[in-house]
Amino acid sequence: MLRTCESLKPLRFVLLSTLMLTSGLAGNAWATSPADELAITNLVNAVITTLNNRDGASLHNYYVESPRAVFFGLSDDAQLVRTASTYVGVLGACLASFTSVGVAKNNDMRIQTDGPLGFVTLTGTNTMSMMGGVVTSPWRWTIVVKNVAGQWLIAHEHVSFK
Repeated sequence: MLRTCESLKPLRFVLLSTLMLTSGLAGNAWATSPADELAITNLVNAVITTLNNRDGASLHNYYVESPRAVFFGLSDDAQLVRTASTYVGVLGACLASFTSVGVAKNNDMRIQTDGPLGFVTLTGTNTMSMMGGVVTSPWRWTIVVKNVAGQWLIAHEHVSFK
């Protein structure tokens, strides 16, 4: 079935992100400015600080709010979540279940941007305390960022735990 351009409009962000990733993998030059790199680094650090403070209510400050946003829940079935506010609510409830949270990133963050879109990759370790004890887990985090009115925000993310 042939789709119209209008019916493909919701996929535009996904298609642009895919093109960004593949062009980066093909070796095209990326021109991330020092100012953008600093702003995105500050965004990632702010999210980590907010997680460490178990401040689920403040996480919404770092995510793009769009009805077309796609996130996956934190449960084993990884249900699709359609808005950042719903996703942040899930994260906040998860944070509240711990007595302490320690998110530590490694020194391997990579930031690449092209216009108003970019992506970030990094690794680290979580140390989470709850009534039953302490759990430590290494992770990998991939973030798609979007510049909205001069501010870099998270448009999508994926975290893998070992």
